[in-house]
Amino acid sequence: MFRFIRILYILLCFTSASYAQQLSLRTSVRGYESGMTMSAGLYKAYINGFFCFRKLNSTPIFHPKHESALYRWLILKSLTPHYIVVQATAYPTAMSSSYLETYHVDRYRQIELNGWNWLHSLSGNAEEPHAFSILLGNFAFMGYRESLENGTTRLRQSGSGMAGFLITTGPWHILDNIRIDDRWWQAELILTGLLNEERVRNMQWNFRAGIKWHDHPLLKDVILISLFRDYTDWRGWTWSLMRNSTFNYEAQFPLRLDGRRGRFSNRQLLTFAKKIPFTIGHRNVAFRFGGGVLLEVVRKYDHEMREFELQNQRQLIWLIQPGVEF
Repeated sequence: MFRFIRILYILLCFTSASYAQQLSLRTSVRGYESGMTMSAGLYKAYINGFFCFRKLNSTPIFHPKHESALYRWLILKSLTPHYIVVQATAYPTAMSSSYLETYHVDRYRQIELNGWNWLHSLSGNAEEPHAFSILLGNFAFMGYRESLENGTTRLRQSGSGMAGFLITTGPWHILDNIRIDDRWWQAELILTGLLNEERVRNMQWNFRAGIKWHDHPLLKDVILISLFRDYTDWRGWTWSLMRNSTFNYEAQFPLRLDGRRGRFSNRQLLTFAKKIPFTIGHRNVAFRFGGGVLLEVVRKYDHEMREFELQNQRQLIWLIQPGVEF
């Protein structure tokens, strides 16, 4: 019974989003825009700064009539980048859990219950404790037409989108909750953003494709693919797979199969959820029902030998993902 509760709890923490506190600042000096954003969350915290190296009257607000037009517009804009974004990211629970199990395993085991460690279950699926990244691309505000009492409409900003080339690096990699001294580099093309149209729809998207290089011989260089799309239509229930649904696919494939860099951890995650929206008073609420599957090849760490096992282990985990959105 404890094992079932442990698995269910880990899967819920694995997919749930933390409610992060955010602070944003923005200014313009002689037509050059700059700003910063700070976010403090249980699973992810970051601070970034952006600078527009092209003089603009203002950051454009794009009103997409169709979702495909939104993606096409952002991709075309990324071909002539105007913004640079520098960001430092930390994963607090993953950082704490991997630190304790790597360097203070006795203390780590003191917070276990029948082999279940609550701190590890909260750590999510971060592959590094912290990272530093630079993005070169384009940034735009998302907006929608708001109806006014006099019968006219105005364009209201309520979201943002970004597309461009992202480089990320860090000094550590987390494998089986153990920190490995590994200077890694990751290069990606990304298309990400969100749009919140009040009482009509919420959209989030994060599409990535790139390559990750490792220095440590236990880890193979991999090709990364990540496709995430979330769409909530507050106007009512629909059987459509594209509306009131969440889709997420992540995959890692070996960059080379020559065998000279040792074993590698291959990973594929596929999840899908359907939402049921309704209204309580003046608040929009949506129940989410979904699940998926996680298939990965991992190498377990032997604490007594203080080394990773010689053979990889393939594990298949079925995911259960209920949730509530506000």
